[in-house]
Amino acid sequence: MPKSLAIDDEVAAYVAKTKGAIGYVSATATVEGVKIISLDQSDGKGARAVISRVEPAYPDLLHKNGIGGTVRVRVTIGANGVVEGVELLGGNPILGDAAMAAVKNWVFAEGRSRTTTEVSIPFAASR
Repeated sequence: MPKSLAIDDEVAAYVAKTKGAIGYVSATATVEGVKIISLDQSDGKGARAVISRVEPAYPDLLHKNGIGGTVRVRVTIGANGVVEGVELLGGNPILGDAAMAAVKNWVFAEGRSRTTTEVSIPFAASR
């Protein structure tokens, strides 16, 4: 029979001192000394909804010179909907910096656990 513990800290302490042990903690738990693997328990309804979106600032020099394109980023979203990290996957690096700065301020719908998603942000060039 698996061992049952009352709180996340007890689970983490048990796993840390017991070779080969694994445990389950809540998605919002902050534990140290053990490796955490987040599970996506999405309900199958697709990506997490964006609640608050900040548009990226289009760098003037690129916009005036008709330099545009699409930037792709990977966003790590905490269970609480706050963006925890943004990684540039593709696109112009200068536009990528602008896109990542904006996405860091987005807020997503709350979820059961930390998730990642890919976002494409277009920059329409005009002369």
